[in-house]
Amino acid sequence: MMDPQERLSYLLDVYKNKKATDQELFELFELLDGPGETLFKDHLSQLAWSSPDEDIVPDINWEDLFERIQKEKGSRFDTEEEMVNADNTHTPHRLSYYKWSAAALVLIFMGAGLYLFFKKDSLNVASQNQPPLTLSEITPPDANRAVLTLDNGQQIPVDSLGNTTLAHGNIQIQKGNNGQLIIHGAQAAGAINSLTNPKGSKVLALVLDDGTNVWLNAASTIRFPGSFPSDKREVTLEGEAYFEVMHNAKKPFFVKNGKMLVKVLGTHFNVSAYNDDASIKVTLLQGSVNVKSGNIEKRIKPGQQADIDTNSSSPIHIQTLPDPDLAVAWQNGKFVFKDQDIHAIMRQVARWYNVDVKYQDEIKENFYAEVSRNTSIATLLKMLEATSMVHFKLINKTVIVMKGTG
Repeated sequence: MMDPQERLSYLLDVYKNKKATDQELFELFELLDGPGETLFKDHLSQLAWSSPDEDIVPDINWEDLFERIQKEKGSRFDTEEEMVNADNTHTPHRLSYYKWSAAALVLIFMGAGLYLFFKKDSLNVASQNQPPLTLSEITPPDANRAVLTLDNGQQIPVDSLGNTTLAHGNIQIQKGNNGQLIIHGAQAAGAINSLTNPKGSKVLALVLDDGTNVWLNAASTIRFPGSFPSDKREVTLEGEAYFEVMHNAKKPFFVKNGKMLVKVLGTHFNVSAYNDDASIKVTLLQGSVNVKSGNIEKRIKPGQQADIDTNSSSPIHIQTLPDPDLAVAWQNGKFVFKDQDIHAIMRQVARWYNVDVKYQDEIKENFYAEVSRNTSIATLLKMLEATSMVHFKLINKTVIVMKGTG
């Protein structure tokens, strides 16, 4: 006996080719009633994943298909109140039922269209004439796409700034000779600016009003005042940044995140606080840092890393790193993966190359790799594939992670 998935495949095929009998058309509506949406999406999923790369999705115009279903239903059943079943018995089916079925089917087709849009780049009819994107066409960031948003809401693309000083109210904005963004000036108390460095953007260097240097990684945002008040210096970070804080014993420097607080006087340290990472990591290279989460506060020494898991009853775990410079490899223009799982690696890949990542299979192995961040994504992924433990496929700027042959 044919299972529902195979039967649905058959019914869709005969309908698409205008060969469906009345009984088969009725059966298609019946099958799509109730559990039909799940069946339909599962069926499309199987079609998507089983299709070879050169023929990414079946050549079906789903929009045209459900429009045909609507029109045909209207012409074939508007005057009929019953349908002959396969056993030649008559079952009454009011027109309202068919209207409901057609509406439900439209939603299912639309949902499936969105589903496959994210799965396969050739489904979108408007873009079918465009060649599929290849991994070799995804290059590392060639520019900085950061945007500075002033407290008054004014947005300034950083790359639009020249080397001259711009005055915006009481704040001065300047691009230094090395491309660093220099911001200083008096603002109203509590006025906060934000600098957002999006995915697929080069690392941006920022000099704060007190002379502190900050390097902002891709997919990161820092919020700061134009000038610090007299009692403390405080910034808020989402994402990752490396800090070289100007020493001032009377005016401590704080880095805040919704889940932790770092307090320093003058030091070099890295904070990685991405929302999609399991924990926040604070790595100290020079000086002394206090890390606080909830009511727990600990001090770390140079060469140590604080791993902060706010979901734990003991949220701060401190370890001494054999090579703390690995934590700031990104700031030195490198990817360095040492015994890292594929999820941690692909989160970095997604931020730097501005791609999405989906997992078809579970990959349990950890990986080792070191390569320049100027390397193409194709080269990086081929290095990982050389282990035979993982394989990648690109679909509409989404990298699909699959098991390798090893």
